Amino acid sequence: MNRSGWMPLLLLALGAGSCATSTKMSYVWREPSYTPSPANKVLIIGIGDNRRRIDMFESLMAKEFQARGVAAVTGTALPFPAGGSEDQVREAVKSSGADLAITSRLVDSQVNTTETKASAYMPIVGYTGFYGYYSSAYLAASSPDYYSESRKYVVETNVYDVKTQKLVWAGRSQTADPTDTVDAVESFGRTVVSELAKAGMIH
Repeated sequence: MNRSGWMPLLLLALGAGSCATSTKMSYVWREPSYTPSPANKVLIIGIGDNRRRIDMFESLMAKEFQARGVAAVTGTALPFPAGGSEDQVREAVKSSGADLAITSRLVDSQVNTTETKASAYMPIVGYTGFYGYYSSAYLAASSPDYYSESRKYVVETNVYDVKTQKLVWAGRSQTADPTDTVDAVESFGRTVVSELAKAGMIH
């Protein structure tokens, strides 16, 4: 498992969005034959190419689980380097004492810019001459709400049973218009933790 070679996670230089942050699940799968026992401890592994961002992501996610009474350990705290061998990873995961291993990675990001008609848009009289039109058009284009951006980040999350090493839950989420990195991860974390609780994976 080469953690350094994967796409960067959700922690990017995020700008302010035009709407309140929300995270929704666009896809959820659960192993039908798996009967979960609520995990006492989870291992959180962010997959990306920036260790500082991964560490921040994993730490914030750990807090979301801990707030629900579930112990959490982060991948960056485990004794294996990025790009460790399969045996190193296996031993590190085993030594964590976690019941579930949870991986997350960014699979898509979108930024859309929309041009909107501001309240100071061009009056009809402005069209009768160049100077009047230019002044009105400039005023409209200079209005703070003339252009707006919407941002969306799609994250893939997999949950593995540590004892069997099998995939037992998977989902894709969409986080829209985060105000900053902390806001983005917290919104994502709350949603994923809630989904795992509904699936009986955690308390």
